[in-house]
Amino acid sequence: MESITKAKYIDLSIGELLGGPPLEMKQHLAKIIQGEWKGYLEPSGMKNLREVIKYKFQHLFENELNVDQILITTGASLGLTSIYHVIPNKKLLVPQLGFPLYKKTAEQIGVQLTSYHIGPYVDWDKTLADIERGFKEGIKSILWNIPHNPLGVIAPKDVVKSLSDLCSKYNAICISDEVYRDFSRGNKVFSPVQFIPERTLFVHSLSKAYGVAGIRIGFIIGHPHIIKLLSQVHWNCNMSTSWIAQEAALYALNNLDDYTHSLSKKVNENMSKACEVFNYNGIPFIDPQGGIFICIDVSPLKISSRKFVSNALNNKNIDLMSGYEFGIEGDSLVRMNCGINNRDFDEALKRIIQIYSN
Repeated sequence: MESITKAKYIDLSIGELLGGPPLEMKQHLAKIIQGEWKGYLEPSGMKNLREVIKYKFQHLFENELNVDQILITTGASLGLTSIYHVIPNKKLLVPQLGFPLYKKTAEQIGVQLTSYHIGPYVDWDKTLADIERGFKEGIKSILWNIPHNPLGVIAPKDVVKSLSDLCSKYNAICISDEVYRDFSRGNKVFSPVQFIPERTLFVHSLSKAYGVAGIRIGFIIGHPHIIKLLSQVHWNCNMSTSWIAQEAALYALNNLDDYTHSLSKKVNENMSKACEVFNYNGIPFIDPQGGIFICIDVSPLKISSRKFVSNALNNKNIDLMSGYEFGIEGDSLVRMNCGINNRDFDEALKRIIQIYSN
């Protein structure tokens, strides 16, 4: 049997779909790079790329989209950072639990944060009550994340409608981070843009759907006046998004819909397998409705998630992410990425069972 010290390192800690884009996309980019070097582009991004995004996402909007409602960003993260610079009164509602960079990045630029409940176990009445309390205190912006990272929950239509009604009632902006909407396990993903498009900043990334993590390409859809302001902020932070990344996005959106479906299917298969294995071995977990992660509950072990993650890395050479990183209430949870190849994922499940059992 392979010794612990020689066990292959398996990284399930970060939200990356391993394997990268298909060969045809790599070949296309190689050809593009050998042609005309385009340098810096217009602040809003390539117009033909924005046209394609308009076409692909029009179904979410009742009124016809225009390209001046779309901003190409250097990843979804820099898109969010640009938004933080312009939110009213520098106050923001953020989910607790929530993606760690939400708080870290916003706090770096002086945004005052107030948390609202999401997890570790869902109570939508409490979520909406927390949001309304924040709005009553004068907060005018909320960060919404569906499918949720790390829990994988998807808010039902009535909850999204209630959130939208609160935004309208209190004259608030909804920043809707939907980078995992292509991974919904067959569940319907409802967006605030379907109810309050004039108040919503829709944030998306192509790194998950097309396996191009690291190339840093995302976009925002919103009211043209806000998008114009954001394009200036984004330019001041980063100048234009890489033209190579934009060419990659253009090719992916025009040619790789089937690849997105295959990635989603692969993640769903791994998730279903993990659910089955954890159920069989008596390991409590949160069954995700979407996203690319699954969280196990280590509270029966009477240790923190940080201790479990440390044990996993030191003893089994497997990298996981502590739920504590998403908020103190998450310290009973350990998050694992389901977007890796089947062989490594099966091996990772075996090691997790061994750690949990010991």
